[in-house]
Amino acid sequence: MYCPIRYGLTRRGQKRGLSVDVPVRAKRILSPMSSYREESVLDSDQLSFIELVSDEVCIGVYENSFGDLSDCVFITNKGLHILKSNCRKFVSYLEIVGIQTPADKVGGTCICLMISGGDEVVIEIKNGNGRFKDVFEFLRFLDRVIEDQAA
Repeated sequence: MYCPIRYGLTRRGQKRGLSVDVPVRAKRILSPMSSYREESVLDSDQLSFIELVSDEVCIGVYENSFGDLSDCVFITNKGLHILKSNCRKFVSYLEIVGIQTPADKVGGTCICLMISGGDEVVIEIKNGNGRFKDVFEFLRFLDRVIEDQAA
């Protein structure tokens, strides 16, 4: 069971006036997670797992299994590069029109992104301790970035 979140307006129903950069959001929200590594600690071999477009900059990577980039999410200033086994998918922040969150607050590990055009993309964020699951912090990061993009 998922709970949908739609975007365009803030919780108070007003558009935000100031936008915070994606790297700043990542630093504040994602950096405390032990499974997140900033771009500065990645080497060129690790960065070669994704193909960046012009003006796209890698900010960091969330690894579901430490040291295993075959199951991870690269965070960039333009969107998310999702790697799962041999599947690679890019989702732009501007394409995300909603998010379905895990209803299971204890065992939930997946975020379902609703993409413009009706597609859905599932992101697995597996780690975290006890009631502090990384999936909810990652959700908070996406929520803030998407609000900023809509402003």
